[in-house]
Amino acid sequence: MNINMYRRVEGMLYSHYRKKNKIHTLRIRLARTEERIYKLRKDIRECNVELEDTLQAIDYSKDRVQTSSTISNIEKSLEIAIDKLIKELGINIRQKYKLKNKIMNLEKQIENIDMLLEKLTDEELEIVELKYAEEMNYREMEQKLFMARSTIQRKKDRIIKFLIEEIK
Repeated sequence: MNINMYRRVEGMLYSHYRKKNKIHTLRIRLARTEERIYKLRKDIRECNVELEDTLQAIDYSKDRVQTSSTISNIEKSLEIAIDKLIKELGINIRQKYKLKNKIMNLEKQIENIDMLLEKLTDEELEIVELKYAEEMNYREMEQKLFMARSTIQRKKDRIIKFLIEEIK
């Protein structure tokens, strides 16, 4: 058996389970981003913004009000606040699509390995998951599986050989 192929398959398995964990983390971030988008849209719809406390009152004196197109300080501040919300919404929407693309790419990458792992027996899959997903050492695996270290190593080697043959 080629030692380089053996190491590549082991690296592939470690990477596979790390990618699965990363997908979980990205989905949590995606849910938070979608919640922020929902709140921002609601705030924009309802004009739910805080205006500066230092705003001046509307001045209705003749020299200040000349036409109906005069915009008050409150309207200016409201427009600025809403523009900030819209900009933040755009940033969050872009982030949402980036997260969705990352998740989709990772799912594509792990799909092929998942199909390979489906060919393993339940016991073999448990050994693979303990070793590569939970990154247990052999002592911990012995206690969990009630098997001798040599048996676990022999079965793991057989699994790796099987995966090497399936990959070829």
